[in-house]
Amino acid sequence: MKANRHLIFYIFLNITISALTMLAVLWIWNRVQQSHVAPSFYRQRDDCPPCDVSQSALPSNSEALIQIKNVYGVGNIDTEVVVIERNASDTLDLNGWQMVDENGNRYTFPRLSFTKGEINIHTRPGINTPKDLYWELPYAVWSTGEKVKILDAAGNERASYVIP
Repeated sequence: MKANRHLIFYIFLNITISALTMLAVLWIWNRVQQSHVAPSFYRQRDDCPPCDVSQSALPSNSEALIQIKNVYGVGNIDTEVVVIERNASDTLDLNGWQMVDENGNRYTFPRLSFTKGEINIHTRPGINTPKDLYWELPYAVWSTGEKVKILDAAGNERASYVIP
């Protein structure tokens, strides 16, 4: 009976140390992932379209600032996502930028600073995170053969992708 008490004590000690270690690892992982995409805030401001955006600071339209890597789950609201990528090490302010399709659907990016990495733009409703943004639409938007465009705050096309 006494041996069982010691065994139970060590089992609880092991569980406690394992849980604390897992929390520490998750905290560190979260800090590292947030450094790639650092949003200022997620709410869109209609009173300020494209405030704080200096178009003179942007390179010419011919220079690729971002690219549309792929569109996954075409036609399925639960899986539809546009993946955009940035390879530069400097920060790009996406405030006032838009993603548009050929049917007039528009997604306006929230105030967001984008550094090297990827951002997923989901069509469905959800809660924005530094890596995943949600369009909040109740229906799928994309279809095969359609062209996806990303426009900067001045309306200049900065990236495009034709869905295969």
